[in-house]
Amino acid sequence: MDIDWLKASEDQRKQLYVATRSVADASDTTVEAIMDAALGRKALMGTDYMSTFRRGKIRRSYAKLIHGWIANHHPELGHQFAADLFPQPNTDAWGQFLDEHAVRGQLRSVKFKPSSLGLVERARQTVKPDDTLRLGEKFCLQIECKGGRYAQAYQIYKGQWHPIPLCDDGSMTARIAEGDGLLPIQFDGTPDPLVEQRDTGPHQFVVITSQTGDDLPDLDTIPTPSETVEWHVISVHVASA
Repeated sequence: MDIDWLKASEDQRKQLYVATRSVADASDTTVEAIMDAALGRKALMGTDYMSTFRRGKIRRSYAKLIHGWIANHHPELGHQFAADLFPQPNTDAWGQFLDEHAVRGQLRSVKFKPSSLGLVERARQTVKPDDTLRLGEKFCLQIECKGGRYAQAYQIYKGQWHPIPLCDDGSMTARIAEGDGLLPIQFDGTPDPLVEQRDTGPHQFVVITSQTGDDLPDLDTIPTPSETVEWHVISVHVASA
């Protein structure tokens, strides 16, 4: 459903309230907090503004901002609770594909000392990956590789996929040797750690490997299983420093 929120009916605005309430409950916040974040200030809608929203009489301009905030910050929850209001983004097809076909347990995070590349900790495989990084903490992705393969990597945050350059020349594809390979790498093969400086909360990192590099998929294509391509995923929680 492609809604023009500046022309939205009362019924559509009622549906938005129900969706907002569900998203708030699932993300451990409140409808009021979502409204304040969406509007960029405290909502000035009178003393009974929650009732106004519940009855579908919220200002259409407010509804547009609230819908946009949920679509940007909680697209999966929005789609889960109100698929008509929050259609599945194109990249969600990849998310669903990962749920069904990704390999878990062969991709890990490797943390480094703040002032050096000295390895201090390796995240251990668990049934439910729950690695934690802190803002500003250096880390690499480590993948178990059987035979030399080519790799590309992505970071997923709030439903958006972001490609990760894997070589210091900006290349998105890297060659990894057999064994436990670290990504990204510098020209001489030494680790080139990543760092998250801004966004806390749940992240996912995906490494896609293939035998030749020519068959690495494009996010603009429809994902399909392949005998020569593997999708590896790890979930990471980024905490404040």
